[in-house]
Amino acid sequence: MSVADIIAEMCLKLYDSFGKKGKPEKGKEWTQLAGIVMEIDNKFTVVSLATGTKCIGVNSMCPNGTILNDSHAEVLARRAFHRFIYEEMKVVKNGGRSEILKWKGPKFDLCKNLKFHLYTSHVPCGDASIIPMKEMEELLPVSKRQKIDVYRTGAKPVCYGSKQDSKNSGVDYHVRGAVRTKPGRGNPTMSLSCSDKIARWIYVGLQGALLSHLMEEDLKLSTLVIGAGGPFNHDIIKHSLIGRSGVESDLPQILQTNLVFCDSPFKIIGGKPTPTSIIWSNVLNKSLDVSSRGRRLGTTTKSINKGVVMVAKIEFLKQFLSLCSENQEKITYREIKSCAYNYQLRCRDFKQRMGIWSQKSQFENFLL
Repeated sequence: MSVADIIAEMCLKLYDSFGKKGKPEKGKEWTQLAGIVMEIDNKFTVVSLATGTKCIGVNSMCPNGTILNDSHAEVLARRAFHRFIYEEMKVVKNGGRSEILKWKGPKFDLCKNLKFHLYTSHVPCGDASIIPMKEMEELLPVSKRQKIDVYRTGAKPVCYGSKQDSKNSGVDYHVRGAVRTKPGRGNPTMSLSCSDKIARWIYVGLQGALLSHLMEEDLKLSTLVIGAGGPFNHDIIKHSLIGRSGVESDLPQILQTNLVFCDSPFKIIGGKPTPTSIIWSNVLNKSLDVSSRGRRLGTTTKSINKGVVMVAKIEFLKQFLSLCSENQEKITYREIKSCAYNYQLRCRDFKQRMGIWSQKSQFENFLL
């Protein structure tokens, strides 16, 4: 079995082990699956898994860090991965042993022979998904073949960017290389496409600003595995995720598995995306959450304080502060992110290379 199939199979089997809560209604709904698999000396372990296709619009965004803005599977899988890392840090801090981290004051260091692989059941939305339909023609009956077109993405170029879709017929409908925002519920979102976000993770690491304060090294992605059953073009995907930024070192392999996700849109004819997301992290306590509209599923007006999912920004702020040796409780989430100087320098370089980026700092000025 290939490495791509091993990684995909582990994620698919874990998903199958979950109950029905949060999953699509069979035959009527679909979703996307993503997960991060850790490899140590050829031993593979799923450390995070998530489903989802939704984002909230800018009018629903929250300034106190309690709502998830972006619930696409890849984004939630990375957030669940962060929760796993925080838990491993707490184990080490409390005198325990971690397979992946060791304390090397004043920060944590990664153990050797460690790799992280990202699986996604479908090509990431945005630029990487603009693939000519001729790539799939040979899989279709002759009667269904059509003149060459491209697969459309719902993600729209950032409105103030220089690159905009012409919407001409055929292959010229979309402009390539544009930084795009995801479609939302009723009003526009500020969430950038998964193609853009994964490009950033490849350039600066998976760790994000908060974890970069606590780690000696970046969490680099070794492999991106994309599910079968849908469009795939290695060169287009590589250019979108790697070529646009010009990153030259620590490049991940881009592979396609032969395995198809059971709840993929390519298996449901005429179906619609399920409104819920499943979020799982390989931790001992509260490993699984199901969310809708950025909050825990079933949250009401009366229970809104209990509706914060385990990977919300406010929860990560709590985790971060619990690991800090200095008292930083009067510093906002945004200020802590801004103080990650080396990480922010790399982010700034990446954004300049991409030409444009969305800013949401006005929604991050909250305290614990």
